[in-house]
Amino acid sequence: MEYIHHDIGYNYRMNNLLAALGTAQLETLEERVAAKRANFARYEEAFGPRSMIQEPPWSRSNRWFYGYLCRDSDHKERVLRACSAADIQVRPLWVAHTHAATLCWDAGL
Repeated sequence: MEYIHHDIGYNYRMNNLLAALGTAQLETLEERVAAKRANFARYEEAFGPRSMIQEPPWSRSNRWFYGYLCRDSDHKERVLRACSAADIQVRPLWVAHTHAATLCWDAGL
């Protein structure tokens, strides 16, 4: 599954229930981020640091996803098939192909 966006759009809606839930979750934010960072460390230990998408030196990621770098498209297909066979939900990251990124170029991004 790939996500290629052709139009710029915004989705800033939030109802009162979701706002209350988000506010309540802020109380445990540090613990949630620590758990996600610990999970990332386990993946990094298992696959090696060069196999995982690293955070830039100027930021501190909340590790909302774990990006694994495949060597090539054949490797990617083998990883996807193996995970699917093991009932592990994975998908390829969105691709920023130059031909598909015209929206960004046109917007000056």
